[in-house]
Amino acid sequence: MATANMNTPEDFSKRCDDFAIYLPAIQKHYAKAAVSKGDSSRLPSNITMRDLNFLNPANKLWHYKYALYSAGQFNIGEYDTDIVTDRNKDRTLMLGDSGGFQIGKGTLGGFNNLRNRDPDSISKVWTDAVELKHWIVNWLETHSDYAMTIDMPLWAKYKENKSSPFHNCSTQQLIDLTVQNLRFINNNKRGNTKWLNVIQGTTYEDTKLWWNAVKEFRFNGWSLAGNAGFRGGAAAIIKQILIMRDEDAFTSGMDWLHILGVSQLKWAVLLTAIQRGLREHCNQNIRVSYDSASPTVISGKYEKIALKPDLTNKDNSWSIRVIDTPTAKEYTSEARL
Repeated sequence: MATANMNTPEDFSKRCDDFAIYLPAIQKHYAKAAVSKGDSSRLPSNITMRDLNFLNPANKLWHYKYALYSAGQFNIGEYDTDIVTDRNKDRTLMLGDSGGFQIGKGTLGGFNNLRNRDPDSISKVWTDAVELKHWIVNWLETHSDYAMTIDMPLWAKYKENKSSPFHNCSTQQLIDLTVQNLRFINNNKRGNTKWLNVIQGTTYEDTKLWWNAVKEFRFNGWSLAGNAGFRGGAAAIIKQILIMRDEDAFTSGMDWLHILGVSQLKWAVLLTAIQRGLREHCNQNIRVSYDSASPTVISGKYEKIALKPDLTNKDNSWSIRVIDTPTAKEYTSEARL
Protein backbone atom coordinates (compact mmCIF):
# COMPACT_ATOMS: atom_id res chain seq x y z
CA MET A 1 0.00 0.00 0.00
CA ALA A 2 1.45 3.36 -1.00
CA THR A 3 1.84 6.08 1.56
CA ALA A 4 0.73 9.63 0.85
CA ASN A 5 3.37 12.29 1.47
CA MET A 6 3.50 16.05 1.51
CA ASN A 7 5.21 16.34 -1.90
CA THR A 8 3.15 13.88 -3.93
CA PRO A 9 -0.37 13.64 -2.50
CA GLU A 10 -2.07 10.36 -3.29
CA ASP A 11 -5.37 10.11 -5.16
CA PHE A 12 -6.66 6.79 -3.88
CA SER A 13 -9.75 7.00 -6.13
CA LYS A 14 -7.70 6.01 -9.17
CA ARG A 15 -7.23 2.49 -7.83
CA CYS A 16 -10.90 1.64 -7.57
CA ASP A 17 -12.29 0.94 -11.02
CA ASP A 18 -11.91 -2.84 -11.09
CA PHE A 19 -12.62 -3.31 -7.40
CA ALA A 20 -15.62 -2.97 -5.10
CA ILE A 21 -15.48 0.53 -3.58
CA TYR A 22 -15.11 1.18 0.11
CA LEU A 23 -17.11 4.20 1.31
CA PRO A 24 -15.95 5.73 4.59
CA ALA A 25 -19.08 6.81 6.46
CA ILE A 26 -18.33 10.42 7.34
CA GLN A 27 -19.31 11.59 10.80
CA LYS A 28 -21.01 14.96 11.11
CA HIS A 29 -18.49 16.51 13.52
CA TYR A 30 -15.55 15.52 11.31
CA ALA A 31 -17.29 16.91 8.22
CA LYS A 32 -17.80 20.26 9.92
CA ALA A 33 -14.36 20.45 11.55
CA ALA A 34 -12.57 19.85 8.25
CA VAL A 35 -13.98 23.04 6.69
CA SER A 36 -13.26 25.19 9.74
CA LYS A 37 -10.15 27.11 10.74
CA GLY A 38 -10.57 25.38 14.09
CA ASP A 39 -7.98 24.49 16.70
CA SER A 40 -4.96 23.01 14.94
CA SER A 41 -2.76 22.97 18.05
CA ARG A 42 -2.68 19.16 18.15
CA LEU A 43 -1.64 18.92 14.50
CA PRO A 44 1.85 19.25 12.97
CA SER A 45 2.82 22.86 12.40
CA ASN A 46 2.29 22.72 8.62
CA ILE A 47 -1.13 21.03 8.79
CA THR A 48 -4.48 22.74 9.37
CA MET A 49 -7.94 21.36 10.01
CA ARG A 50 -8.88 22.03 6.39
CA ASP A 51 -6.11 19.68 5.25
CA LEU A 52 -8.27 16.86 6.67
CA ASN A 53 -10.85 17.40 3.91
CA PHE A 54 -10.02 14.34 1.81
CA LEU A 55 -12.91 15.12 -0.59
CA ASN A 56 -10.96 18.12 -1.85
CA PRO A 57 -9.14 17.03 -5.05
CA ALA A 58 -6.44 19.63 -4.30
CA ASN A 59 -5.76 18.28 -0.80
CA LYS A 60 -2.02 18.34 -0.17
CA LEU A 61 -2.15 15.11 1.89
CA TRP A 62 -4.43 12.74 0.01
CA HIS A 63 -7.71 12.61 -1.88
CA TYR A 64 -10.49 10.04 -2.03
CA LYS A 65 -13.61 10.89 -4.00
CA TYR A 66 -16.01 8.33 -2.53
CA ALA A 67 -17.89 8.48 0.79
CA LEU A 68 -21.21 7.88 2.55
CA TYR A 69 -23.08 10.51 4.56
CA SER A 70 -26.24 9.93 6.58
CA ALA A 71 -29.21 12.22 7.03
CA GLY A 72 -29.81 10.37 10.30
CA GLN A 73 -27.03 12.39 11.97
CA PHE A 74 -29.06 15.60 11.68
CA ASN A 75 -32.11 16.98 13.40
CA ILE A 76 -35.10 17.38 11.11
CA GLY A 77 -34.72 20.62 9.18
CA GLU A 78 -31.05 21.04 10.07
CA TYR A 79 -28.56 21.98 7.36
CA ASP A 80 -24.85 22.55 7.96
CA THR A 81 -21.86 23.75 5.99
CA ASP A 82 -19.27 20.98 5.85
CA ILE A 83 -17.02 19.01 3.50
CA VAL A 84 -20.06 17.34 1.90
CA THR A 85 -22.07 20.49 1.21
CA ASP A 86 -18.93 22.27 -0.05
CA ARG A 87 -17.60 19.42 -2.22
CA ASN A 88 -16.90 19.58 -5.93
CA LYS A 89 -19.73 17.39 -7.24
CA ASP A 90 -17.94 16.81 -10.53
CA ARG A 91 -14.92 15.33 -8.73
CA THR A 92 -16.59 13.39 -5.91
CA LEU A 93 -19.33 10.82 -5.42
CA MET A 94 -21.52 10.75 -2.31
CA LEU A 95 -23.88 7.97 -1.28
CA GLY A 96 -26.58 9.34 1.01
CA ASP A 97 -28.07 7.23 3.79
CA SER A 98 -31.71 7.95 4.61
CA GLY A 99 -31.25 7.39 8.36
CA GLY A 100 -32.89 3.97 8.60
CA PHE A 101 -30.67 3.09 11.57
CA GLN A 102 -31.80 6.13 13.57
CA ILE A 103 -35.41 5.62 12.49
CA GLY A 104 -35.29 1.99 13.63
CA LYS A 105 -33.70 2.94 16.95
CA GLY A 106 -36.15 5.82 17.47
CA THR A 107 -33.30 8.33 17.81
CA LEU A 108 -33.87 10.52 14.74
CA GLY A 109 -33.41 14.06 16.05
CA GLY A 110 -36.55 16.18 16.14
CA PHE A 111 -38.99 13.31 15.65
CA ASN A 112 -40.28 12.11 19.00
CA ASN A 113 -43.86 11.23 18.10
CA LEU A 114 -43.43 7.45 18.15
CA ARG A 115 -42.80 6.83 21.84
CA ASN A 116 -45.23 4.86 24.02
CA ARG A 117 -47.65 3.94 21.26
CA ASP A 118 -49.13 0.67 20.10
CA PRO A 119 -48.11 -0.69 16.65
CA ASP A 120 -51.24 0.54 14.85
CA SER A 121 -50.80 4.05 16.25
CA ILE A 122 -47.12 4.03 15.30
CA SER A 123 -48.02 3.06 11.73
CA LYS A 124 -50.46 5.96 11.54
CA VAL A 125 -47.98 8.46 13.00
CA TRP A 126 -45.36 7.39 10.45
CA THR A 127 -47.89 7.54 7.61
CA ASP A 128 -48.77 11.09 8.64
CA ALA A 129 -45.12 12.19 8.99
CA VAL A 130 -45.13 13.83 5.56
CA GLU A 131 -42.94 16.78 6.59
CA LEU A 132 -40.27 14.42 7.92
CA LYS A 133 -40.24 12.31 4.76
CA HIS A 134 -40.09 15.44 2.60
CA TRP A 135 -37.07 16.64 4.58
CA ILE A 136 -35.24 13.29 4.21
CA VAL A 137 -35.91 13.10 0.47
CA ASN A 138 -34.89 16.74 -0.09
CA TRP A 139 -31.74 16.34 2.03
CA LEU A 140 -30.69 13.33 -0.03
CA GLU A 141 -31.58 15.00 -3.33
CA THR A 142 -29.48 18.01 -2.30
CA HIS A 143 -26.36 16.33 -0.92
CA SER A 144 -25.96 12.92 -2.57
CA ASP A 145 -25.33 11.45 -6.01
CA TYR A 146 -26.86 8.13 -4.98
CA ALA A 147 -29.26 7.69 -2.07
CA MET A 148 -30.76 4.82 -0.14
CA THR A 149 -34.52 4.60 0.15
CA ILE A 150 -36.24 4.94 3.53
CA ASP A 151 -36.57 1.46 5.01
CA MET A 152 -38.21 0.39 8.24
CA PRO A 153 -35.62 -2.15 9.45
CA LEU A 154 -36.82 -5.56 10.51
CA TRP A 155 -34.02 -5.80 13.09
CA ALA A 156 -36.14 -3.46 15.25
CA LYS A 157 -37.98 -6.64 16.26
CA TYR A 158 -34.89 -8.25 17.83
CA LYS A 159 -35.11 -8.58 21.61
CA GLU A 160 -32.02 -6.39 22.06
CA ASN A 161 -33.96 -3.60 20.33
CA LYS A 162 -36.94 -3.62 22.65
CA SER A 163 -36.51 0.14 23.16
CA SER A 164 -37.24 0.72 19.46
CA PRO A 165 -40.70 2.24 18.88
CA PHE A 166 -41.12 -0.33 16.09
CA HIS A 167 -40.21 -3.32 18.27
CA ASN A 168 -43.77 -4.63 18.54
CA CYS A 169 -44.73 -3.97 14.95
CA SER A 170 -45.26 -7.05 12.81
CA THR A 171 -42.99 -7.92 9.91
CA GLN A 172 -45.85 -7.15 7.54
CA GLN A 173 -46.44 -3.74 9.11
CA LEU A 174 -42.79 -2.78 8.65
CA ILE A 175 -42.83 -4.00 5.05
CA ASP A 176 -46.05 -2.09 4.36
CA LEU A 177 -44.58 1.11 5.79
CA THR A 178 -41.48 0.63 3.64
CA VAL A 179 -43.59 0.22 0.50
CA GLN A 180 -45.43 3.38 1.50
CA ASN A 181 -42.03 5.14 1.76
CA LEU A 182 -41.08 3.90 -1.71
CA ARG A 183 -44.27 5.32 -3.18
CA PHE A 184 -43.55 8.62 -1.44
CA ILE A 185 -40.02 8.73 -2.90
CA ASN A 186 -41.29 7.81 -6.35
CA ASN A 187 -43.80 10.67 -6.21
CA ASN A 188 -41.49 13.30 -4.69
CA LYS A 189 -37.99 12.68 -6.02
CA ARG A 190 -36.60 15.54 -8.07
CA GLY A 191 -34.07 13.78 -10.27
CA ASN A 192 -31.00 15.17 -8.52
CA THR A 193 -29.92 11.82 -7.10
CA LYS A 194 -30.13 8.18 -8.11
CA TRP A 195 -32.00 5.95 -5.68
CA LEU A 196 -30.98 2.55 -4.31
CA ASN A 197 -33.87 0.39 -3.12
CA VAL A 198 -32.96 -1.14 0.27
CA ILE A 199 -33.50 -4.89 0.77
CA GLN A 200 -33.88 -5.88 4.43
CA GLY A 201 -34.27 -9.17 6.24
CA THR A 202 -33.64 -11.12 9.43
CA THR A 203 -34.30 -14.58 7.95
CA TYR A 204 -34.51 -16.06 4.47
CA GLU A 205 -38.31 -16.11 4.77
CA ASP A 206 -38.82 -12.45 5.68
CA THR A 207 -36.13 -11.36 3.20
CA LYS A 208 -38.18 -13.10 0.51
CA LEU A 209 -41.35 -11.33 1.70
CA TRP A 210 -39.53 -7.99 1.63
CA TRP A 211 -38.07 -8.57 -1.83
CA ASN A 212 -41.42 -9.56 -3.33
CA ALA A 213 -43.02 -6.43 -1.84
CA VAL A 214 -40.42 -3.88 -2.98
CA LYS A 215 -38.98 -5.28 -6.22
CA GLU A 216 -41.42 -3.39 -8.43
CA PHE A 217 -39.66 -0.14 -7.46
CA ARG A 218 -36.78 -0.27 -9.90
CA PHE A 219 -34.87 2.92 -9.38
CA ASN A 220 -31.11 3.02 -10.10
CA GLY A 221 -29.82 0.16 -8.00
CA TRP A 222 -30.07 -1.70 -4.70
CA SER A 223 -28.71 -1.86 -1.19
CA LEU A 224 -28.53 -5.01 0.96
CA ALA A 225 -28.97 -4.57 4.72
CA GLY A 226 -29.42 -6.68 7.83
CA ASN A 227 -29.37 -10.43 7.18
CA ALA A 228 -30.03 -9.75 3.52
CA GLY A 229 -26.59 -8.13 3.68
CA PHE A 230 -23.33 -9.05 5.36
CA ARG A 231 -24.91 -9.99 8.70
CA GLY A 232 -26.47 -12.97 6.97
CA GLY A 233 -23.06 -14.11 5.74
CA ALA A 234 -21.62 -14.64 2.28
CA ALA A 235 -24.06 -17.40 1.37
CA ALA A 236 -27.09 -15.19 2.13
CA ILE A 237 -25.75 -12.32 0.03
CA ILE A 238 -24.92 -14.55 -2.92
CA LYS A 239 -28.31 -16.25 -2.72
CA GLN A 240 -30.15 -12.91 -2.70
CA ILE A 241 -28.06 -11.59 -5.58
CA LEU A 242 -28.81 -14.70 -7.65
CA ILE A 243 -32.55 -14.28 -6.96
CA MET A 244 -32.30 -10.66 -8.05
CA ARG A 245 -30.27 -11.56 -11.12
CA ASP A 246 -32.89 -14.10 -12.21
CA GLU A 247 -35.51 -11.35 -11.94
CA ASP A 248 -33.49 -8.89 -14.05
CA ALA A 249 -32.61 -6.58 -11.16
CA PHE A 250 -29.18 -5.73 -12.59
CA THR A 251 -30.04 -4.64 -16.10
CA SER A 252 -28.71 -1.40 -17.56
CA GLY A 253 -29.78 1.63 -15.52
CA MET A 254 -29.68 -0.28 -12.22
CA ASP A 255 -25.97 0.22 -11.92
CA TRP A 256 -25.15 0.23 -8.21
CA LEU A 257 -25.26 -2.41 -5.46
CA HIS A 258 -24.33 -1.30 -1.94
CA ILE A 259 -23.71 -3.56 1.06
CA LEU A 260 -24.40 -1.69 4.29
CA GLY A 261 -22.14 -1.56 7.32
CA VAL A 262 -19.16 -3.77 6.50
CA SER A 263 -15.46 -3.05 5.99
CA GLN A 264 -13.57 -6.24 6.83
CA LEU A 265 -10.92 -6.90 4.22
CA LYS A 266 -12.18 -10.41 3.41
CA TRP A 267 -15.47 -8.84 2.35
CA ALA A 268 -13.58 -6.52 0.01
CA VAL A 269 -12.32 -9.59 -1.86
CA LEU A 270 -15.75 -11.25 -1.97
CA LEU A 271 -17.56 -8.10 -3.09
CA THR A 272 -14.96 -7.43 -5.77
CA ALA A 273 -15.55 -10.95 -7.09
CA ILE A 274 -19.30 -10.30 -7.08
CA GLN A 275 -18.82 -7.04 -8.97
CA ARG A 276 -16.69 -8.72 -11.61
CA GLY A 277 -19.21 -11.53 -12.01
CA LEU A 278 -22.13 -9.13 -12.37
CA ARG A 279 -20.19 -7.07 -14.89
CA GLU A 280 -19.40 -10.13 -16.96
CA HIS A 281 -22.88 -11.65 -16.95
CA CYS A 282 -25.42 -8.88 -16.26
CA ASN A 283 -24.32 -5.26 -16.55
CA GLN A 284 -20.85 -4.07 -17.54
CA ASN A 285 -21.39 -0.75 -15.75
CA ILE A 286 -22.48 -2.05 -12.36
CA ARG A 287 -20.61 -0.90 -9.28
CA VAL A 288 -20.52 -2.69 -5.90
CA SER A 289 -19.72 -0.70 -2.76
CA TYR A 290 -19.57 -1.21 0.99
CA ASP A 291 -19.19 1.11 3.98
CA SER A 292 -18.38 1.57 7.64
CA ALA A 293 -17.76 4.43 10.06
CA SER A 294 -14.59 2.76 11.39
CA PRO A 295 -12.03 5.34 10.14
CA THR A 296 -13.61 8.36 11.83
CA VAL A 297 -14.70 6.41 14.92
CA ILE A 298 -11.24 4.87 15.47
CA SER A 299 -9.44 8.17 15.04
CA GLY A 300 -11.99 10.69 16.31
CA LYS A 301 -13.66 8.86 19.19
CA TYR A 302 -10.92 6.50 20.35
CA GLU A 303 -7.81 8.43 19.19
CA LYS A 304 -6.22 5.38 17.58
CA ILE A 305 -4.16 4.88 14.44
CA ALA A 306 -5.00 1.99 12.12
CA LEU A 307 -2.05 -0.10 10.96
CA LYS A 308 -1.67 -1.63 7.52
CA PRO A 309 -2.41 -5.40 7.77
CA ASP A 310 0.18 -7.94 6.61
CA LEU A 311 -2.23 -9.84 4.32
CA THR A 312 -0.49 -13.20 4.46
CA ASN A 313 -2.06 -16.67 4.27
CA LYS A 314 -2.70 -16.47 8.03
CA ASP A 315 -6.30 -15.62 8.90
CA ASN A 316 -5.45 -13.13 11.63
CA SER A 317 -3.11 -11.15 9.34
CA TRP A 318 -6.18 -9.71 7.58
CA SER A 319 -7.34 -7.84 10.68
CA ILE A 320 -6.71 -4.10 10.94
CA ARG A 321 -4.88 -3.48 14.21
CA VAL A 322 -4.83 -0.12 15.98
CA ILE A 323 -2.41 1.69 18.27
CA ASP A 324 -2.77 4.82 20.38
CA THR A 325 -2.00 8.12 18.68
CA PRO A 326 0.79 10.26 20.15
CA THR A 327 -1.91 12.75 21.19
CA ALA A 328 -3.95 10.19 23.16
CA LYS A 329 -4.50 11.02 26.81
CA GLU A 330 -1.85 8.59 28.08
CA TYR A 331 0.81 10.63 26.27
CA THR A 332 -0.16 13.97 27.81
CA SER A 333 1.95 15.62 30.51
CA GLU A 334 -0.87 15.15 33.03
CA ALA A 335 -0.86 11.38 32.53
CA ARG A 336 2.89 11.20 33.17
CA LEU A 337 2.76 13.04 36.46
